[in-house]
Amino acid sequence: MNHPTDLTAPQWEAVDHADGALLVLAGPGSGKTRVITRRIARLIERGISPRDILAITFTNKAANEMAERVARLIPGTQVWVSTFHRFCARLLRHHGQAVGLQPNFTILDTADQRSILKEVLAEIDQEAAHVPIGQIAARISVAKNRLITPDTLSQQVEDG
Repeated sequence: MNHPTDLTAPQWEAVDHADGALLVLAGPGSGKTRVITRRIARLIERGISPRDILAITFTNKAANEMAERVARLIPGTQVWVSTFHRFCARLLRHHGQAVGLQPNFTILDTADQRSILKEVLAEIDQEAAHVPIGQIAARISVAKNRLITPDTLSQQVEDG
């Protein structure tokens, strides 16, 4: 692949970069997707197996678009481009048993979480059932982000 005319010099530098990982920071509409897909194609041209390339983005739309662009650049090539959530779910489905997860685990959406919280609160404590669900969900989320175990969180609640 020669320097394509639709890339600027800095974009081509990113595409042609050969020394390990590369972080591409740029604003909206600046050609990030074009650069990343060209970089993936360049890596494959250099003999890197598509199975050894990890391409992650934020949305399913962007992931699908990137995979389609790579396929147009190198026909017959399938690169797995994923979202963070889809990649992590796949990783956990394949290796989650190492941390106690069954491969058929379910990922709850916000509505599911709220529904379960309401049911649990109604079962355990009528007074707690009147606490705003959003407040409880937020507290659980903070605890998870801080890696606080359910037992530790329960103890913190009991201690006041």
